[in-house]
Amino acid sequence: MRDPRNVTTKAAEPRRRRRRHVAAWVRAGLEATGGVVKRIVGMLGIHDTPASEEQVGPFRIVESGPDVIHLETTLPLMRVVMVGRGVEPRRRVLTTFLYFRRPLLARIVWVFVGLGHRRTAPKVLTAKTD
Repeated sequence: MRDPRNVTTKAAEPRRRRRRHVAAWVRAGLEATGGVVKRIVGMLGIHDTPASEEQVGPFRIVESGPDVIHLETTLPLMRVVMVGRGVEPRRRVLTTFLYFRRPLLARIVWVFVGLGHRRTAPKVLTAKTD
């Protein structure tokens, strides 16, 4: 596997102290993203799918455990890999890896989409789970 062209890592400490299964907060965070984000993501080719045990939103679950979840999706311009980790009871980390299929075009698109991604990632990390 080639090295990713872009890696983004965000960490946050949610207000609740109770530890949650990583899949729960990643699922809640992706569902909580706003309509504008969903429209932009839809233009990239990522579309929501019905909830299932094998999917979190548009991402296929590659691996899932109490402290880690590995998600992937493939787009025309890039392959996206997200890894969510519950490092401590009050600390969550989300890392996004991008593998560009069409490097020049993907970099241009990511300049704009990356701005929204960096704003949305903290919301995914701090989403409330019930």
